[in-house]
Order: sequence, then structure tokens, then C-alpha cells
Amino acid sequence: MKQMIFAFDIDETLLSTSQTLHLINNVERTVSNYDPYQGDFGTCYTLQKDKMTTIFRDILKNGDQIFFITAGSINKSEIKKFVESEYNINLDDKFKCYSNVKDKTNILKKIAKKKYCSEVVLIDNHHPHITSAQGAGFATIYADNNVSDESNGEKYIRLIKELISKQDIKQEFHVIYPASVKKYVRINESLSASMKKREEVLCKIKKEREEEKKKIFDKIKEIIGNLDIEETKKSDINKCQDLRSLCKVISHREAMSNLSLFKNTTQLSNKFIEELNDCKSYQLRLEISPHGELIRMRDVRSYAACGMKSASGYFFNTQDRKNEKHSETNETTSNLTSLIFQNQSESTFANNTSSDNGQSLHHENSVERSDGLRVTSL
Repeated sequence: MKQMIFAFDIDETLLSTSQTLHLINNVERTVSNYDPYQGDFGTCYTLQKDKMTTIFRDILKNGDQIFFITAGSINKSEIKKFVESEYNINLDDKFKCYSNVKDKTNILKKIAKKKYCSEVVLIDNHHPHITSAQGAGFATIYADNNVSDESNGEKYIRLIKELISKQDIKQEFHVIYPASVKKYVRINESLSASMKKREEVLCKIKKEREEEKKKIFDKIKEIIGNLDIEETKKSDINKCQDLRSLCKVISHREAMSNLSLFKNTTQLSNKFIEELNDCKSYQLRLEISPHGELIRMRDVRSYAACGMKSASGYFFNTQDRKNEKHSETNETTSNLTSLIFQNQSESTFANNTSSDNGQSLHHENSVERSDGLRVTSL
């Protein structure tokens, strides 16, 4: 079996500092014996020191490699001293450390070369890096150390250990067998078992991610369902089983003749977008915005109508206007028509009653919606 490469992020994955402690949860931490930043950011803390010591040792014991990819400035010599000081592990000069990296996926591609993407694993606490690497086919493990994570770093430690444990079977390959058929049968069986174990781990990671998204989805439904909105709207929200159906309910335009109802509808859409754009909702937001950009109301309508984010920039495009029109209901159109007809009738009556004085009244009602569309009745 080929070597695996475990590529670790550094900041808020392996260590943190006084200035960044507010970014992490209650993950286990101890004051570091060696600070790669030399005190520039306050006290340095090693995260999950004992557990990571065991993990690093097991990785090297299996003959796999440890690399580091960081957006920070820690270089190869500094991380080597840190690992030696904190984990009592002396890395050889073959290991790599990439510093000041903005696009970690490109670095992973350089590392992989002729390897399969599944043989290179990125361990990182930054969602965009994880998502980008996944999109390129690399195995990833999200380090749940962020303040928005309630698991306090327990999940990724467990997943790394499970991924490492499947490598134990490699020890069989160090035994020299006679050149016989039995040797190859045994090796093939070992390879199959190892690949199966790896797939099980990756499937488990995917399952946990889906469960996390479901919890976020249910929480958002609960929050917007408690707003001061119509009971029928609450019922529609409760019936939604996925994000797209919920976006359709949110996109639905209520009757504009009732300004109080219109105000509640605006409150609903604003709160929905606020919750989607919260950092805790990042995994769910990726369904609409694959690259994690903030969501706009036009994106909600586009996802409801077409299953994808709007491609427009600052201004509406043709598809945005179609989606906006598509979200109107017959009831809304009927109410708007009735409102216009009523105002026209009032205007005509006013003109007739004031004709003796040679005057005419121009009656205009104008309602501006939260998304910028103005409806005017004359």
C-alpha cells in the first residue's frame, strides 16, 4: 500500500494564541513550551497535546507522512521545533511545511503528484479550505475547534484515529513471503480490507456532515417559525423537509394590500437570510452557494426556482426578474389588481366630483418592497 500524507493546518488546529483564543471553543489546551511566533501574539497554547502526540506517533509508525499547510507565517524550522518540544517527536528533513498559503487546494495538488487524492488528507478548521479540497477530490477532516462548534475538537480527533487505524494492516507487507500465489492472494485480501475500511471512514464523515446540516436546517425552521407571521405560513414552514422547499416558502409573496402582513413577510425573509449567513450555518449555506459567499434574497428565489444561486452581481439580471415574477401567486396578483382597480375608481370619483371647480385629483399609492421593487397604483 502507498504512503498516506496527513496535511495539518497549524493555527487553531494544532495551536492558538492569546489574541485568537476567542475564535476557538473549549477544546483542551496547555501553555506551550515553545512558541513559534516568539510571543508576537501573546501566550501560545498547544491544543489537545496528549492526543495529538499519540496521533503523530501512530502516523509515523505506519510509515505515513506528516506535512503542514498554514495561512500563517510559521516556517519549516519553527514547526519542527514546535513538534519536537510539544510532542517529543523529531521529524526528519523529508517533511514539508508550506507557509502563507491562500489556496491550500493547489498545494495539495502539488503534494499529491502521482498519488490518489484519497491518499492525501487535509486536516483544517477553516470551512472554505475544507470545501475547496473536497471539490478537488481530496480526503478532508474538519477540525471542530471553532467557537461555533459544540463538540470541542472531539470529532476530528476520533476521525483521525479511525483513519490511522485502518493503516495498521500495512504491517503485513513488511513480512517477506515466498514467491508464490498465496503471497499475492494475501496481499490482495489485505488491500481490499484496507480500502474497505477507508471507504467506511469517509462514509462516516459524510454521514456526520449530513446530520450536522439537518440540525442546522431544523434550527432555522424553529427560529423563523417563532416569528410573528401567519399561521398558514408557519404551517408551510413546518412541512418543509429540505432547504429548497423552505426557500420556496420564503420566496412566496404575500398580498401587498395588507401592509402589516407585508411587513411580517419582509421580517421573515430578512431573518431567514440572517440565519443562513451566520457562520454556524456554513455547511447548509453551501447548498445554495457552493463557494460559501453570503446569501441575498435573489439567491433564495433563484435556488427555489432553479436549484442554484443567482449569477448576477450588483444589479438584477434577466433571470432574477423572471424568478421574482415566478414567486408571485395568483392570490397576490389578484389582490394587486383589486387594489389598482379600487384606487382607479376612487381617482375617477374624485375627478368627477371636482370637475365643477375645474380641478382634478391625482391619487397615487406607492409601496416599495425590501428587494427594491416599487409597486405603484394610480
